Amino acid sequence: MRSPGETVMLGEYTRYVHDHIRTRAYSRALAKAVAPGDRVLDLGSGFGLLSMLAARYGAAEVFAVEQLPFAPLAAALAADNGVAERIRIIHGNSACIDGLPPVDLIVTEIFGQLALEEFAVEYIADARARFLVRGGRIVPARLEIFFAPIESPHLAALIASHFGGNWADVEGFDLRRLRQLCFENLASPYAVMKLNGRARFLAPPKLGRDIDFYQDNSSAFEASCRFRVESGGRLDGFVGYFVAHLGRGVRLSTGPNDPETHWGQVIIPAAGNRRVRAGDRLTLECSFDLRKSWHFRYS
Repeated sequence: MRSPGETVMLGEYTRYVHDHIRTRAYSRALAKAVAPGDRVLDLGSGFGLLSMLAARYGAAEVFAVEQLPFAPLAAALAADNGVAERIRIIHGNSACIDGLPPVDLIVTEIFGQLALEEFAVEYIADARARFLVRGGRIVPARLEIFFAPIESPHLAALIASHFGGNWADVEGFDLRRLRQLCFENLASPYAVMKLNGRARFLAPPKLGRDIDFYQDNSSAFEASCRFRVESGGRLDGFVGYFVAHLGRGVRLSTGPNDPETHWGQVIIPAAGNRRVRAGDRLTLECSFDLRKSWHFRYS
């Protein structure tokens, strides 16, 4: 019988396989980043797709590190695809593994919905300090997290379907307190949607966090994003997304107007059908802490 974690991840792997935008971006990046004879460390390798790509593009040895018990599956897939002799499957958490030889390249895709939830910054920093050769490469090299206020009929319809109606009179009972709690639950700390172009920026996106994987050591941060509304409308919420710079011109974005990935977008819904006009000021306070918790507050 599979553990709950294995069951969840097999569901995730189904989404990963069908996310051609993600896979092709990493394939292009690794084709440029891997030099013949390189040693490569794949952090959070899962079933081994990035490891197999690194082997395809000339890596002499790939260390595929995954803490969930998918080593037999990854080994079998590597054998199915003729690269097993160059991929060493390691079951464990990378922070607890010692004894690897120096590597020329670190690659990872351990990114949550808004990038930071799986602590990629910390894992890369640890591996960078202990295993990466001087002048070695990291894929991705950099990652940015953006936020923007949006008007989205799709989001507005979702909110209306869940929270519309007269909660002040449900068979004579006032349930507005319950409505507020239900809305806060939807937005705690965010909802996840695939907007697929069904949103309009009310103001240009603002950079909330800029991560340099060659230098940064911690996911934790606090930021205040201030927006000046350029085009009036209804504030349905704020969208959050990330852009991973995989190296040498290869970019992977989860933005609402970019090609769809399995991540979708993070949504901080706004209640109350608030109208905004050009020139209005909006603020989104955001933070991430090492308890794996996002916090948002807008005004």
